[in-house]
Amino acid sequence: MSHKLREGGLKVQHGIIQGLKPILKKILNLEPNVVSRIIPGEIKNTKGHGDAVNVRVTVGLFKGAHQTGWKAIGLAGGLRQEIFLSTNPPHPEKKDIEHLFSLSGAKVLVSAEDTAAAAKKLNSNEDFPVCESRNEHEEVKKE
Repeated sequence: MSHKLREGGLKVQHGIIQGLKPILKKILNLEPNVVSRIIPGEIKNTKGHGDAVNVRVTVGLFKGAHQTGWKAIGLAGGLRQEIFLSTNPPHPEKKDIEHLFSLSGAKVLVSAEDTAAAAKKLNSNEDFPVCESRNEHEEVKKE
């Protein structure tokens, strides 16, 4: 099997899910200094997800203690495909990669863990002082 780089950093070793290729090209064009290379993995069958391209950014990729990029899963038409993004330092955060996919036309799916963490942060009082009265709250705001 040949290993080819095509179209400025999009490596084509396996096929690419229909509708995903233009999204990946757009990511490379939007942020060429951030995402240096995209490598789609094998295509596997899965259930559902319709024809629209959905993407879930899953985990950071590391070589030793150093981050090298991000892994995502592309879903469309009953198929799933791993997507490996090589990024340049300083490496973007997960939300930045999700934003790139969104700008490129993919629907970004958020994992249950991310949703639970966001809800927990919203419901926690650690960022806000607990005040007994309105006057006390105003004093805290002034400090």
